[in-house]
Amino acid sequence: MLRLQKMPHLRRIAGTTPQTAMPAALLLAALAALPWNGLRAADPDQILGCMERAGEENRALTQAYTSARIYRAENVKLHKAGTVHVEVLYTPPGQKDYRIVSKTGSGIVHKRVMEPALEEERRNAPPASRVHTDTHRRNYDFAFLEFDAQAGANVFQAAPKAPDKRLFKGKVWIDEATCAVLRIEGEPAVSPSFWVKKTQFRHDYARVEGVWLPVRHHTEVQLRLFGRSTFDIEYVRYSFGAPAETATWIPPAAAAE
Repeated sequence: MLRLQKMPHLRRIAGTTPQTAMPAALLLAALAALPWNGLRAADPDQILGCMERAGEENRALTQAYTSARIYRAENVKLHKAGTVHVEVLYTPPGQKDYRIVSKTGSGIVHKRVMEPALEEERRNAPPASRVHTDTHRRNYDFAFLEFDAQAGANVFQAAPKAPDKRLFKGKVWIDEATCAVLRIEGEPAVSPSFWVKKTQFRHDYARVEGVWLPVRHHTEVQLRLFGRSTFDIEYVRYSFGAPAETATWIPPAAAAE
């Protein structure tokens, strides 16, 4: 059902005079005949503004937490793999520290993949750094693509405004109900190395204890000469405030079992 209060241009049609009722009726009939591809995005700028406000509100609501994670990386061709169990400590408004709990597998993978990833997240956490990396119109040009009915989200193409290795180019899923970012899929704005032919990643978010936080990350990299590598982050648990106050994110598939 179309909500007229959210579509100012339809409000004006609803309040037409008898002299303009026929053209208005024809326009509404034409609109009704269009395929349903997300009229919720009739005003993309409004959705993007809502996304930016939701992000600011989410950061303001996010309390200190500890995130228990498992990092995994593998290259089959090189027979190299590694796993690291980590605790990431977040202190508002933007400080992150981490503690490696345990690690197994290749030391090269730990040194060249896991540790740089953790350091990059730590460096980008402060507000002064985050302002240059946020999913925001100051960093990206957005174009509406479609409404994803299954996800309940408006999907936008995102193109970085600067060739910055911290930015990405790809798609962003914006939740229809809350304007929170649900998913990002894409590739780095700048290739990190000559040896990297292609990189594709997916980053998923979910609501945990009333705030939106990352819950899953997967990256696939095609390397020159060395084939395919994968990198995954499993967000096992978020603990807020005192250690006794814990919240565990359960994947939908597991929750349904």
